[in-house]
Amino acid sequence: MFKRIREIKEKEQEELVRKISELLALERELERKLEELLREYDRKSQSVNTLNEIFKLKAITRKIEETVDYLEELNVKKEELKEKYLELKGEIKSIEILEERKKREKIKKEIAVSLQELGFMHLVKKIIPVFFMFFSFLFSESATQKALKDSINLKEDYKVLLKLIEEKLKKLEEERKKLEALQKTPLTEEEKKKLEKLIKSVEKAPADEIAPAIENLPPKLAAEILLRIKERKAGQILANMNPQKASEIMKYILERNPSFNAQVD
Repeated sequence: MFKRIREIKEKEQEELVRKISELLALERELERKLEELLREYDRKSQSVNTLNEIFKLKAITRKIEETVDYLEELNVKKEELKEKYLELKGEIKSIEILEERKKREKIKKEIAVSLQELGFMHLVKKIIPVFFMFFSFLFSESATQKALKDSINLKEDYKVLLKLIEEKLKKLEEERKKLEALQKTPLTEEEKKKLEKLIKSVEKAPADEIAPAIENLPPKLAAEILLRIKERKAGQILANMNPQKASEIMKYILERNPSFNAQVD
């Protein structure tokens, strides 16, 4: 607030200085003109012989009087402006004093707050060790309880995981035995006839059209068909099958031809 008022007053002061400067310049000009009129009056007053010269002298006298009056008016106005300038200067000084006082009060408040904070910190320093010991105890107890719970949970998780691994190994062993049995079992005559008939049809049919028919066959028969056609065509057919069905058929194919997968890729 004080800053804004001071800025306004300073602008008024600048305007007054400008006006006073203009008056001083005008005053100097009038004084110069007055000197010229006085010199002219002195020169003409020495030889006044005619009525015309008397009138001219009176005219010069009138101009001198007018100039003097104007100078007096300017002087009065100039003094008024100077007085106003001094008043403004005093007001600005007062505002500056108030601003300085406000700054000092602010500094005092900041110092007081800092002292209060220092006193509070001193108190906190005394209390902190007690709180630290209390919360450390709580935290330690909580950590111990958590560690015990984690240990119990870990044991339970380990048991579940171990059970899952055992079940998975058991299933894998069963699958391995099935594959071994299938590998040893030869195709029947009926399966061989169906196989020869289908191979010819499969070779001619587009992969995306024949794939649904192949995946509906028994996995072992489907594998025998795919092993007897071109490997590229077999790969295309497998790619168009249901992934689960294709996986079952691949088990039989790999038992008969372990390098089949690499050749298809």
